[in-house]
Amino acid sequence: MKQKTHRNHYVPQFYLRFWSHDGKEVLRYDTLAADERVPLWQKRSIKSTACLTDFYTQSKDGSDDDGVEELFADRYESPARPVFHKVSLGQSISPGELSTLIDYVAAQLVRTPAWFQRSNELYANVFDSVAPRVIDDALQQARNLKEGKPPANFPAPRAVDPFPQAPIRTTIDTEEGTIQVDSIVGRQSFLNSSGNALAGKIAATLHSHSWEILEFPESLPLPTSDNPVVLFGRYGDGTSALSSGIGQRGTDIFFPITPHHLLFTEVGRGTEEIAAINIDRALPSIFEAIVCNATRYIFAENRMPWVEKVRPRVVSSEQYEREEQRKRGWGQEQSNIEDGFRR
Repeated sequence: MKQKTHRNHYVPQFYLRFWSHDGKEVLRYDTLAADERVPLWQKRSIKSTACLTDFYTQSKDGSDDDGVEELFADRYESPARPVFHKVSLGQSISPGELSTLIDYVAAQLVRTPAWFQRSNELYANVFDSVAPRVIDDALQQARNLKEGKPPANFPAPRAVDPFPQAPIRTTIDTEEGTIQVDSIVGRQSFLNSSGNALAGKIAATLHSHSWEILEFPESLPLPTSDNPVVLFGRYGDGTSALSSGIGQRGTDIFFPITPHHLLFTEVGRGTEEIAAINIDRALPSIFEAIVCNATRYIFAENRMPWVEKVRPRVVSSEQYEREEQRKRGWGQEQSNIEDGFRR
């Protein structure tokens, strides 16, 4: 039997090797430290960085299931590797290979701790609108049973194999005459949202944009991070912000492919318009957005002192321990419960 994978890399190892000099270690800047004596930049094993234990693992039929990890590896990483290699050599790629890169970007967007936090915040916000529909369905089931009718065929909560269903549970107490709807925000809701995003509008929307690969000189290498897909929005009043919508006109979406290549689009612009963008003028925003978009870690070929100014490190032993404990909890079924909702 194939050995189960428990160390889940939310930023693939092959990708980080483009920022490595020896293919084994990568230079990492941690935005949070427990002690000020910890060096700002440290070499870290690629095998043990940007990964969490059982971040994607599910329990099915009493055993561990790593189908999500396999899907990321087989459907997205394996096809993308040769395309990354061609880009790193400065070779042109075909429309089909560009499509493979966009698929990879979609998967990278929804597999990180940043997506875990963002998707569960959204999930909590929509619970109040979902719960009444679940209660209405349960009431209809109760009426059918009382009238001797067959149970209504309500669709199960949406799931995309191998991702799990949304964690919604309905309990009917006939003695008390109550219907209770519970949901848990945590790993299951995160994985459910990841599967729906890849099968739904997020992937399709990314493919609808016009993309360009921008090349950077040796003297201006790009960093990357543990949250490498950047959504950088510009608004009518001149302000800008990260985490903008992938379909919102004016949003820049970019992804460092290598230290010298950036996959780039601006929502609403055509191919010729994107190709005509003044890259020199855009450089400061691009570099700063990559660094500010990081959740915890920034990676680079060599130390970049400007990173420390753009994203000063926080030194706090208490905060460091809370973050480490929270991450460990994401891989534990019981500790996975971040918050519960009930109606």
